[in-house]
This record gives sequence, C-alpha cells and structure tokens, in this order.
Amino acid sequence: MGHGLEIKNGKANMMYIGQTPWHKLGTYLGENAVTAEEAIIAAGMDWGVSTQEISCDGSIIPDFKAIVREDTREVLGIRKNKYTPYQNKDAFKVLDPFIGLNKAVWHTAGVLGKGERIWVLAKLPGQIEVTKNDMIDKYFLLTNSHDGSTGIKLMFTPIRVVCQNTLQMALIGGESSIMNVRHTKNHEIKIKQALKIMGLVEKIAEDFENDAKKMYEFKMSDADIDNYLAEVSNIVIEAKEKTKLYADKSYIRYKEYIEGGAGTGIQGVKGSLWGVYNAVTESVDHPKRQVKNELQYSMFGAGAITKDKAWKAAKKLIR
Repeated sequence: MGHGLEIKNGKANMMYIGQTPWHKLGTYLGENAVTAEEAIIAAGMDWGVSTQEISCDGSIIPDFKAIVREDTREVLGIRKNKYTPYQNKDAFKVLDPFIGLNKAVWHTAGVLGKGERIWVLAKLPGQIEVTKNDMIDKYFLLTNSHDGSTGIKLMFTPIRVVCQNTLQMALIGGESSIMNVRHTKNHEIKIKQALKIMGLVEKIAEDFENDAKKMYEFKMSDADIDNYLAEVSNIVIEAKEKTKLYADKSYIRYKEYIEGGAGTGIQGVKGSLWGVYNAVTESVDHPKRQVKNELQYSMFGAGAITKDKAWKAAKKLIR
C-alpha cells in the first residue's frame, strides 16, 4: 500500500514525535514537545502557495487562476478567482495558542502528493479510559488542500492506543464530523470563530468517553452484528436472506477483525458494540490492500467516510 507522502531529495516530508508511523518514514523529533518552527521545517512544509493568471495563446483566461507552489513552481490546481490560498504556516498559527506546558503538543504534520494536501495533528493532554487497558488519546487535526478540492477542515479525533485506530468524533453538533472553512477572503475570521469550539473540547471528549463506555457495555448477538455491519456497508438485508451481506468483501474483513483484531483480548471487548465498531475502524486503518494513497484513504477519503458511518451507526444503537 502507498503512504502518499511527498518524497523530496529522498526524504519523506513528514515529522512526528513518539511512536514511529507504520510506514517508518518521516523525520523523528524525539519524545518531547517541539516548536511550530521546528515542526514545519521537519515536515517539509516551509513553503507557500500563490495564485497566478492563466493564459492561452497570449490571452488571459477570465474568472480562473492557477494555484502554484512557490518553491517548486508546481501547479497544484485550478480554481475560480474568489479562491484565497491558506498558507502552511497559518495552519500552525491556528493551533499555536493551545500548544505549551500542560497543554497540547505537536504530534505529526506532513505533505501528501506534490503538496496538494497538508495536515497538522496536535496531541491534547490526558487520556480517555474506556475500560482497563483500553485507552484513548485525544488529538486536534487541521487539514488543508492546496488544489481546491476541499476547504480547511478542523476535527477533534480520538486515537485508540492499543492499535492506533483513528476514530471519528464530531467536533460540532449535527451530522458533520468536521468543521469545513472555504478558501475565501474571510477564512481567517471563520477559523477564529471555529476555534472558540476548542474551549468545548474537554466536554466533547467527556461525551465521547461516556458513549464509548456505553458501547463497551452494549453486548451484541450475531444478528445484531450483521445488522450493524450491513448498515455500515450500505447493504439492505432481509431477515431470511443475507447472501449479499455474507459475500461482501468488507463484511468478511470486518468479521476477521471482530474475531482477532487488536484489543479483542481485553476483557469484555469481544462481542460488544465497542469491539465491533473498532473492528471497522481497524479494518480501515490497518488493511492489507493495494491503495494508491493510504493516508489520504484513511484520514480524509473513503476510509474516513466509512469510519464516520460506523460511529453514527453505533451512536444510534446506544441512544
């Protein structure tokens, strides 16, 4: 599977502290907190983007402009004139007020593709304990695209320590699991408004902990598991006919993780909604499949959508 990281001069443009990533790439900055300046340089993110007019046969093409990476001159995308770039350094500035002693620390940051997407992940203090030996770390994630494919996204995301699953958790209410700010002239104002939510993160984490514990206590029959996985897989099943579900490749993979995934040996996890939900997230984050860009798939693409769907389906069951 491909990691999708930008490789420049033989080096993967990503930084991390603590545990080595599964792809064993990137610049290791030790176990302790680092500054934003150290992180942005180590992640290969110390470059900017700008917009340029587009011409054809000497004539300017109206209403559109190219998004250009300034250090490589690579054209990352074509967007309408109202598009306003959001610089990498600003991504760090957004979270900087929350970084420091007894607060958040920079955890990972990196560049995907040719610079089309970047992310910054800060680890928040404290842990969530679902049950004995099943701990959850808390993170705040900011992602941005430089090709115009997505806006600036902010997300609170818990990560299960036992297998490093990136779980889904809503930062704000409603059906959206992220806050998405469009690339317009007032995006800075909107991001500052969004960051007021950071004051609610501990409450959000507390709600997540309560939900996770309810999921741990929620024991499931084989029929319950089938119905849950069918909903996650978008398969409508009848009580007497489950052929389509049982033949589904995702269903087969989920069942494998339900039976033998990381953490199934923790008392009470196997057979619980918590165990089944984590089997789905683990099957996304730790697959043996050929995917062009594994980080893109798991954190931002189809895999992230599956994890979000699994979370919402689980929430419906514990209401």
